[in-house]
Amino acid sequence: MNTTAGQSRMVDYKSGTFSSITVSAHMFATAVNTAIQETDFKPEQVQVAVTLKRGGRSEPIMNDNLLVLGVAKALKNGLHWFKSGYDRVYPSANTMHYKQRTVTLFFGAPIRVDTGDELVIEISPASACMNGNIVNLSTSFIEFYANPDIGYEMGIPYTKSRIIQANVNSEEFSLGDNVTKIWLLNFDKANLSEAVISSVMLTSDKYDNSYTFNRLLSLQAASPEFDTAKRYGAVPPTESVFRLPNVYPQSFILFDGSITDSDLDDVRLSINLNGANVNQSQNVVVWQCYSATREQINESLERQQKHLVENMSKL
Repeated sequence: MNTTAGQSRMVDYKSGTFSSITVSAHMFATAVNTAIQETDFKPEQVQVAVTLKRGGRSEPIMNDNLLVLGVAKALKNGLHWFKSGYDRVYPSANTMHYKQRTVTLFFGAPIRVDTGDELVIEISPASACMNGNIVNLSTSFIEFYANPDIGYEMGIPYTKSRIIQANVNSEEFSLGDNVTKIWLLNFDKANLSEAVISSVMLTSDKYDNSYTFNRLLSLQAASPEFDTAKRYGAVPPTESVFRLPNVYPQSFILFDGSITDSDLDDVRLSINLNGANVNQSQNVVVWQCYSATREQINESLERQQKHLVENMSKL
């Protein structure tokens, strides 16, 4: 499904198993030899809503702006393609720039859309989400779709967020139960000279940890980086490579579990901040969690057993 700046569009899926959606901005320049810059697309002005309709209820899988969702979901892998994108056609004296910026927003677990269910995706871009002086709004568009997957629905996943208020020195967040991932995002710092976070205390039923800003940086450095385009320049590495600065260098993954591997209950965050560096709407806590019923888990286990028997019969 495609939509354009200022136009809200919706698509619904009534069958299948899905684990994510992909959102791509396709931008064409207004003139030849004119480069589309990162600032010419504003993902914070694109609202993304994914809703599962089931049994007369509407479950909000995710409902936030594309900047928050995109940075959280791509922080570990794919951030370069979301922030900088692909140059589909380079600008020259004879060609207009065509840039695509793309991100896949993972739900956190498969969702099985069965009889009577609907998975609804709605993308609502503001009119100003693209710079009309540089980007041709009549030919540019935003493409979105759900991605099929193979898996068992063990519960309904949700992605939630809370903004850290401006100029505060401390904040407390209660994230609840069945938490599988936690991110701490910052959008307005391009370097590490003005630290937003002083320290973070995470407590839960089975896992407690505390982080200073120095420790957060050290853990970030120890994390595997799968995205070579984030680590290297515009050309493939040759004899020597100098690492580029991080994108969103003060954004961190605090906990990285899964619905089938590890989850936390009674999760609380206590964050100490350098208040003078905390600007409005530029720092966000994002977390992934899920709800599950006994019926969902039993049905999932029954399907797994059925498929195991089928696979054994092939031997």
